[in-house]
Amino acid sequence: RSGGFLLGVQALIFQSEKPNYDTRSVVESVALEVGTSLQNAQLYQEARQRADRDGVTNLYNHRAIQERLTALLHDAKKNGEPFSVLMMDLNDFKYFNDTYGHPVGDDVLRTVAMQLEKICGNNNPVGRYGGDEFIILLPGQDHQQTYKTYQTLLATLEKEHFEVAPGVRIPISMSYGW
Repeated sequence: RSGGFLLGVQALIFQSEKPNYDTRSVVESVALEVGTSLQNAQLYQEARQRADRDGVTNLYNHRAIQERLTALLHDAKKNGEPFSVLMMDLNDFKYFNDTYGHPVGDDVLRTVAMQLEKICGNNNPVGRYGGDEFIILLPGQDHQQTYKTYQTLLATLEKEHFEVAPGVRIPISMSYGW
């Protein structure tokens, strides 16, 4: 237990005798210490997660995606594998914020982030690189494979519209480079 919450169960089996008060006290003390340690580990993991994720899109933030880039690029060089980086910038994003307000702009960012993650899957880390800039790391992809990924993203996002009010749909477009 930690903070009054049950985190797990500890069981001891005594084959020869019933545990006395001192033995039970030691076991309870160990369980409390283990509970506190587990809770601290969970809190650390949650803090690490929040530190690595963008607050609006829940994608990797700039720092975390840079760390992933460094590690994956190192691995690609070591293994002699291709590696690509796809950068994207929302076109006219200032228009969303200026015309409809920042909450609508944040909704646009979330919509784009959701589509990027859906298309890229788990093997290709996606990050919010700047205010309206995104990055996808593509380990193992050469130029031709990256071009196919780009075409898929372009086709998907060109179909995507953002509805700012009932019946008022605005297309989402992006500029790309890799």
